[in-house]
Amino acid sequence: MARSRSKPSPRLLVGARDAPRAGGVELRLAIGRDGIGLELANPTPMGCLRVVDLRTTFPGLRFPMDVSGGVARFRHRRAELQHLRVELQARPLEHWALPRLRGLVSEGTPNLWLRVAPAQATVCVSADQETTGIDSGAPALAFEIHALLDQDVSLIVSCARGVGLSAAPTALAVACVEAVLGTTARRSGAEFTLPTPAAALLKALLPEAGARAASVRGVRWAIDSVHEDRWTLRAERDGAPGDPTEAAQRAQELARLLHRADDMLVAGDSNRARAGYMAALERAPRHPEIVQRIADIDARVPGREEAVLGLMAECATGSRPCPFGVTRSELLARVGQTRASLASFEQAVEDEPGPGLAGRLCELAAASTDDADAIEIWLDRALAACPRSPTARWARARNRLRLGRATDALGDVQHLDASSRHDRDRHDIWVRAGKAWQDAGLHSQAASLFERALLYVPDEPEALAGLGAALVETGATARGTSLLARASDLASERRLPSGWILLSLARALAEGLGDLPAGIARVSQVPREARESIVARGLEGRWRARLGDLAGASLAFATLRDLASSFVAERPSDQVRASSERGDSTDEIVKLLCEGAEFERTRHHDELAAETYRAEARRLRPSVDAESSEAPRLAQEPGAPLREARTGLDWNLEPEPSPPPESAEMAARVEDLTRRFQADPDDHAVADELASLLESLGRSHELLALLSARLDDAAPDERALLLPRVKAALERLAIGAESAGRAGEASLYRSALDALPE
Repeated sequence: MARSRSKPSPRLLVGARDAPRAGGVELRLAIGRDGIGLELANPTPMGCLRVVDLRTTFPGLRFPMDVSGGVARFRHRRAELQHLRVELQARPLEHWALPRLRGLVSEGTPNLWLRVAPAQATVCVSADQETTGIDSGAPALAFEIHALLDQDVSLIVSCARGVGLSAAPTALAVACVEAVLGTTARRSGAEFTLPTPAAALLKALLPEAGARAASVRGVRWAIDSVHEDRWTLRAERDGAPGDPTEAAQRAQELARLLHRADDMLVAGDSNRARAGYMAALERAPRHPEIVQRIADIDARVPGREEAVLGLMAECATGSRPCPFGVTRSELLARVGQTRASLASFEQAVEDEPGPGLAGRLCELAAASTDDADAIEIWLDRALAACPRSPTARWARARNRLRLGRATDALGDVQHLDASSRHDRDRHDIWVRAGKAWQDAGLHSQAASLFERALLYVPDEPEALAGLGAALVETGATARGTSLLARASDLASERRLPSGWILLSLARALAEGLGDLPAGIARVSQVPREARESIVARGLEGRWRARLGDLAGASLAFATLRDLASSFVAERPSDQVRASSERGDSTDEIVKLLCEGAEFERTRHHDELAAETYRAEARRLRPSVDAESSEAPRLAQEPGAPLREARTGLDWNLEPEPSPPPESAEMAARVEDLTRRFQADPDDHAVADELASLLESLGRSHELLALLSARLDDAAPDERALLLPRVKAALERLAIGAESAGRAGEASLYRSALDALPE
């Protein structure tokens, strides 16, 4: 449209209502062969958009006519839109959308990444671990958005995938798009419709310049161009609509087929959604995206892994990118098919454009193998995709320690320190590093790392305790023990968790200074609910046995076995990666269980009880070389001694029928009475109350250990009172084993019952 050459067109400049919009919206009068109209004087930002061209005409107005009033003279007239061109850039869109995505995929504001393609965008939303903390299950979501343009604009969500998510990927992807579009779009399943977006844009733009919103009748949208990081869209009166891409056409067809099931999935009704997907699969057999939606639901249900893998194998099409890559890789790792899972991870990472999800897939692949060299390669790839990922960097630092590359591992920690914003964060990093170095046996270097942590936050109990434990290992036992005692006092004053501090102090006292009673006193203070309590009870049993406190040692080992029943064994590679996060390790628990077995065998001559310890050790570490046991034969021999009925704890037992609920007060009382009984095994009042509480709480294994210890030295009248309680405990253990389908184990308890005198 040509402008008048006789006189520059007057301009009206009106400031924007939404700051900051430098310069406001500037219009100018345009005169040409098509008539008189308004046009945009300069490109103008509108939210995440940039309007680069706008032309309108006033119906019925032709030149020559008086235009001396400029824009102000015509602003009351309603124009008709002739041409509109807008740019949508990826980076401004990311910044604009971020606040709207808060809390959907992760707790805080996530990271957002977009990739531009013709009529399509790839979106990756991942947790910002620098603000949400280090979490090995950091969520990451990726999906595609396809666009079909006409008078309205349709956006379709497809190919949703992710790891560590709180809901099915498709449900979260739809929720993300809905949060960004707000009320401007109508949704049906995974399809969003923006009705006449040109009208909404003009209503936001033209009134700010003092002009009426123009009519958009007959205006159609099309994609003008696609560059590396932006789309350019145009809307023209009586223009041709944009040609849909094949992928967009397929995505829309699928969205309309699945719209009801997708609505139910978004609403949280996964069972009805799954039924809807299964019905759709009958109409569209072997459709990979339908299978993917079903797999995403079933993969969240324990026990369905093999069925999901079978469904995927049956419906695999060989298309790229692999439609099942992310879900299939995780499921294969979960069922222990390591080689297949690594191959699947390799393909999934190759096909995944989203850096946040690709990095997390590399971390999961590293976690699924025990090969330290392979782990290093996977973690290098994870950091290449997401250089700011603290999860991957910590994992690589631990793996480098495992490989003996302490200097390289320190470089990773220094990178984390340099990326931190606050002294408290730096303190936590160096404490965590100190623990990792200590777990690797590098105690002298660990002491230096803990000292560095104390530079940022002095007198912090965890760092003090770490320094003290490291000094004890280097031979400075007295100084280290002093620091541990100070750390314990500070933690107690500040009411901070102190289980591992007490455990370290107890070790220093008992094994460093040779003060077993003081070590027992400290280790017995570790509360049952603390994660360190398993090892604490085992060490207590070891040290009491050395002092000759057989009753106390038996009860402590029995408690160890009770706590170990809920402990999940780690693979060796998991120990390397997770040891600095735990207060115990599988290997140490197994060793203590074996000590408990040896204690029962040599001190009490109780082969049956010893075998239960060994069985639990084999559950945690199948490679444990179990000693041959004659417990079944001994238990069935006529006149077998009563001590053979002392079975201690069995870790695989289900809870006994209808045990009373265990309250915090009762549990605390049990801990107190246990310490008092161990201090004085002849205090019958304490023993009776402890036995009653253990019976009420359903802790039959500990009850049996307690009663058996008392039976050895009990007078005839006291034995008559204790035997019925022993029988009742054995009966509950037998019933529990039978209900769990462990017939062999139940027969041991029945044989022990038969061996008891009437």
